Amino acid sequence: MKIYVVFTGGTIGSNTDDGNNIIDVREGHMDMFLSEYRKKYNDYTEFATSCPYMILSENISSANLLSLISEINAIIDKGDAEGIIISHGTDTLSYSAAILSYVFSACRLPIVLVSANYIISDPRSNGLVNFRYAVRFIKEQHNAGVFVSYKNTYDTPAIHAGARIIRHQEFSDDITSANDTWYGKYIDDSYVANSLFLPYADKKSMFNNTDCIKLYPPAKKLIRIISYPEMIYPVLTPETMAVLHESYHSGTIAVNDEFIRFAESAKKYNIPIYLTGLSDEENIYASVDMYLKHGIIALPMRTGISQYCKLWLSVCNDLDILSVMKASFAGEFVN
Repeated sequence: MKIYVVFTGGTIGSNTDDGNNIIDVREGHMDMFLSEYRKKYNDYTEFATSCPYMILSENISSANLLSLISEINAIIDKGDAEGIIISHGTDTLSYSAAILSYVFSACRLPIVLVSANYIISDPRSNGLVNFRYAVRFIKEQHNAGVFVSYKNTYDTPAIHAGARIIRHQEFSDDITSANDTWYGKYIDDSYVANSLFLPYADKKSMFNNTDCIKLYPPAKKLIRIISYPEMIYPVLTPETMAVLHESYHSGTIAVNDEFIRFAESAKKYNIPIYLTGLSDEENIYASVDMYLKHGIIALPMRTGISQYCKLWLSVCNDLDILSVMKASFAGEFVN
């Protein structure tokens, strides 16, 4: 058995040219990375490598994600993988982790994404550390499914469930799970499971093994909205299949004339509006009561990024959107 390492670029796969400070992906990085890892940790695990594409992750596209899914399926089909590590940029790590979580949530292998805050040649980089604990997590057989291995500044290495990563704070490369529900951490070099993370009750997949996953730019079919003061809503058309509306942290949005116009337009075209950010607390604000009366479908406690990816997959693969959004996959429910 071996661990397959899929290189896709990002800071963890980048370097700078001599004489300037421009960071970009570099050819031939795989051998250098594994050489530096073995040198640092004296670990001679058998790795098999591949590289379906090399990009900075802010440039990731649906075509890249399909290529990555295809690469993972090919590795699984070989039958000799102990696990899979994917090197990825931090900017869109949470999106790729969520997409892969829904596609491979019933997978019997651990699939672990790793990234880096600085290029590997920079002594501040956590890239090799993140890789090290991805290897540990796979070898120690803690669970199958899709995870992220990452050490935040001033913290111990953590393992996150792929469908629970939240948006980065501005100017920070730290990775955080919603409500601090990380899956496990390596404390004093020993793995400690998070007692707040309830055991997976949804080890099933949105797709069958024989399904050909489709993914393309959703264009007007899927609209994602983030709340801000004096916001102007987009114009809906019959092409739109669903709207994802992210609330403020308290689960609220402004219920004003602009919102009411938008909600009535959605009702006219029979377009569901799903809202993320509302907690399961007993008391709610008046504005929450008002938007629920206008037909907004408040989702259980799940991240906005994961639900965008879930809708994206649903739209592209002609799934029953309402049924999919009600169901639970990939440990997405935040405790």
